[in-house]
Amino acid sequence: MEFYDQPYRLTLKFFTKKGQLVTVTHIPDFFVIRQQSAGFEEWKPQGKLEKLSLLQPNRYVKNQDGQCTCPAT
Repeated sequence: MEFYDQPYRLTLKFFTKKGQLVTVTHIPDFFVIRQQSAGFEEWKPQGKLEKLSLLQPNRYVKNQDGQCTCPAT
């Protein structure tokens, strides 16, 4: 129904590969509103997501459907 480009600055907390808790600010690519849902989305090439999931495995996690999610809080 609608989408907003770089809509908001988020504060994310997650653990690094070494187990350190880090806090980062992040601006998602889009906030998307659909009829049944709404949420922030990142649109990155698959190759870049694969690299990011290796570098930051607690920030970029593949779910059961093979899509990357960000479980950071």
